[in-house]
Amino acid sequence: MAEGGVPAAAPTGPGPLRDRFASTTLHILGIALAAVSLGMLACALLEAATSRRDTMALGASALVAGAAGGLLWHLTVPGAIRKRDIFATVAWTWILTTVVGALPFMLAGTFAVPGAGFVEQVVNSVFESASGFSASGSTVLTDFESPGRGLMMYRQLTHWYGGMGVVVLAVAVLPFLGVGGLELITAEAPGTTSDRLTPRVSETARRLWMVYIGFTACATVAFFAADGFSSLYDAVAHAFTLAATGGFSVHADSIGHYDSVAVETVVIVFMVLGGTSFSLHWRAVTTGRVPYHRNSEFRSYLGVLAVASAVIVILVWLENGLPLGSAIRGAVFTVVSLGTSTGLSNATGSGSPGDYVTWVAGAQLVLL
Repeated sequence: MAEGGVPAAAPTGPGPLRDRFASTTLHILGIALAAVSLGMLACALLEAATSRRDTMALGASALVAGAAGGLLWHLTVPGAIRKRDIFATVAWTWILTTVVGALPFMLAGTFAVPGAGFVEQVVNSVFESASGFSASGSTVLTDFESPGRGLMMYRQLTHWYGGMGVVVLAVAVLPFLGVGGLELITAEAPGTTSDRLTPRVSETARRLWMVYIGFTACATVAFFAADGFSSLYDAVAHAFTLAATGGFSVHADSIGHYDSVAVETVVIVFMVLGGTSFSLHWRAVTTGRVPYHRNSEFRSYLGVLAVASAVIVILVWLENGLPLGSAIRGAVFTVVSLGTSTGLSNATGSGSPGDYVTWVAGAQLVLL
């Protein structure tokens, strides 16, 4: 037991592991970078098969991330986890993955717009990467047409990594972290993943990722069907952001690009589910029962969304003069999007049902 810390199994006895540096922080950093490099590589292959504009940028970034991650993983082994190391591990993992994750945008010149200097391009690239991995959804991207499909998919993928968390992924492949692993999960994503589903922490992390991947697959199929089976690329891209409750889209006008009630309905459903504890989803899948109505947090969550939607529907219907159907369409989507911190928009232009800027002040106040 480290002083004030949590025990973790460390390699003992003779062998090559004894020659490695004992550091859980660096070991998890290595796994995180390796995972990000695999995502970059997959997007590079997509780019090579489609527009081919940013293949080299993605490929080179994958090489750098993979080499750095592999080196850290090979030269280190997990050691004792002290209390002060838990948050340091999470913080350093986010910082390093954000910086390395910005490489594709830098190398592709995504933000090399007229008048933008080198420093501004670097800052914008890091901002976009940080927004993606934190699932914040803010963006400084203004040109959605120039970047290739692979680079845009990578942008969506940063959301997906950030939604569950690369630290949770690292814990899933480290079976001997013990209680320290659970504290890492809690520090990474409090509220969503803090429930211990099994006695083994690594198994809990693996199950959460299984639910997350299954959720993403279901969202892909549902979006693809709602969009008339027109674009698998769009479906996967938006499934990534729905699973993470982030706000990135491959279109400048977000979900408003489709102007489809069917697509918006699917997005609403998955935004609500994406904002729900994945521990509840796991229990629903494994027990064959639907435990949601027994969970007070989930009931309160739905209640707040329902009441806010009803109030705004009445306000924009009576005060803005929108038809009732349009008021419902705009209000429910916007309330769910903001209430789950997703940030997608279904506005199709100024004055459209989803354009909350034109709503009465009372409706805007409810959104806050």
